[in-house]
Amino acid sequence: MRFEGAYGHFYLPDVQNVALNKYAFPSYQQLNLDARYAFGGMFEGLRVQLLYVWKGRLGEVYGNEKYVINRVDMSHFNLIFNYLY
Repeated sequence: MRFEGAYGHFYLPDVQNVALNKYAFPSYQQLNLDARYAFGGMFEGLRVQLLYVWKGRLGEVYGNEKYVINRVDMSHFNLIFNYLY
């Protein structure tokens, strides 16, 4: 079993500064948590991974949800099964 985690702050130019931030992405903080397990015995080669990602807004969005939706203030879960033979 293996666990990993990461956290970071990402300071970007203002969302209204098109010259420096062409995708209008606000500054954000991000947390990644990852757990992995490799099976043995009868299930040799099967690996399972659980990944959780959280992104929280740090920058100003001027009350406009288009700068928030699918960019920040969200959580994402993945359950991944890999089989290596």
